Amino acid sequence: MSNADAVAQAEQLHREKKYKEVFDFLRPVAEGPGAEDVEILFRYCRAHYDLAQIIKENTDEKKAMMNKALEIVKKMLVINPDHWAPHKWHAIILSGLGDFESQKDKIANAYVIRDEIKRALELAPGDSNSLHMMGRWCFSVAGIGWMARAAASALFGTPPTSTYEEALDYFLQAQTADPNNLRNAVYLGDTYLLLKQKDNAKTWFQKAVALPYGGEVEQDMHNEAQTKLSKI
Repeated sequence: MSNADAVAQAEQLHREKKYKEVFDFLRPVAEGPGAEDVEILFRYCRAHYDLAQIIKENTDEKKAMMNKALEIVKKMLVINPDHWAPHKWHAIILSGLGDFESQKDKIANAYVIRDEIKRALELAPGDSNSLHMMGRWCFSVAGIGWMARAAASALFGTPPTSTYEEALDYFLQAQTADPNNLRNAVYLGDTYLLLKQKDNAKTWFQKAVALPYGGEVEQDMHNEAQTKLSKI
C-alpha cells in the first residue's frame, strides 16, 4: 500500500470515529515506510491525541500518549518546517499537556502555542481547527485571573493578553469554515455567555445540540451543550 492510500484509509477511519483502528492501522506505516512523510506522521500524531482524549482522568497513560505525540510533532518540524500540520499539532499537543505542567511552564508555552497557531494559519489560511485553536487560546488568556497574570509578569515581563471579543471572532470564523464543528459551537455559546449575550448563547447551544455527533468525546460535548442550554 502506498503512503497516499494509507492516508486515504486513515481519513476514512477517522471520519467514522474509529480512533483505535486509526492508531493500529497507522502505527506500522508511521514507523516504517511513512516514517519521513508528514502526511502520515501528523495523522499518527492525531491518533495519539484522539486516544488520549478518551481517557477522562489525567493519568500517566494519558500523559505518555501526549508525550509520544509531542515526539512525533518535533520530528515533523525537522522534516518539513514549512508544512502547516506540524505547527498546528505542536500547538494542540502543548495545550493538551498543560494539564500536567507547572504554572510557569503553562505560561511559557502560551506564547509558543499562540505563535504556532499563527504560523499554521499563515501556511493554511482558513483551516477550521487552527481558527478554533486560536479562539481557544484567546478564550483561555482572557480568563486568566490576576494572580496568574501577576505571576506571568514576574516571570516574563509581559503576560499574554486577549479578550473574549477576539475569541468570538476566531470561533465565528471557525464555524464558517466548518459548520459541523460541535466543540466550536459549544465554545461560541460559552463566549456569548461571558459577554452577557444570553440570547446568542442560547442560539449556539441549540445549534450544538442539533449537530451530528459520534464517539464518546463528542457525546460528552453534546451532553455538555444540553446541560448549558437547560440553565439559560
